[in-house]
Amino acid sequence: MNVRERIEAEGSEANRERHRQEFFDRLADRLLDVSLSEPHRSRVEQAFTHLADEEWDAAETLLREHYESVCETTTPQLQDEHHPAACHLYGGATPDSD
Repeated sequence: MNVRERIEAEGSEANRERHRQEFFDRLADRLLDVSLSEPHRSRVEQAFTHLADEEWDAAETLLREHYESVCETTTPQLQDEHHPAACHLYGGATPDSD
């Protein structure tokens, strides 16, 4: 089998879907340390689909919409107490401006 024939054989719809699933499985193995339940699994698979299609911004946006932490968007004020803490759990946090 020459290179052209191999590319043609690998380019079939069935093979593209198999490669996409292998891509998802490898990303999940590398990036996730737990099994995901729904709807989280579907969201992460959708993000992986964006990555497979080289749509990095879409993957980032999807995950940020659902999983961005308050710690990423809010800077807590240092509390004026005996044991001061700067944590959104202790109140006084205000959203960061871009």
